[in-house]
Amino acid sequence: MKIQKVEDVTKLSNKVMSYSFWAKADANKAIAVQVQQHFGTGGSASVNSNIQKFNLTPNWQRFTMIMNIPSVVGKTIGDGNHTA
Repeated sequence: MKIQKVEDVTKLSNKVMSYSFWAKADANKAIAVQVQQHFGTGGSASVNSNIQKFNLTPNWQRFTMIMNIPSVVGKTIGDGNHTA
């Protein structure tokens, strides 16, 4: 599993996030990508988005996912929080 930290949880709260990446594989295979709001040490429980699946091939391809990020209203935000 790979994790790419994007922003702290307040930056994308209640917004639409567009995330693009380039990927290829040694053979055709599917990957699953999910966005998580991690509220940090002492913070609320993490919130996961719906999983989006992408089909990789041996050729480089650009993929884009668009996600509605939930609001952080009512959440406790601790140190080390991030959206990933």
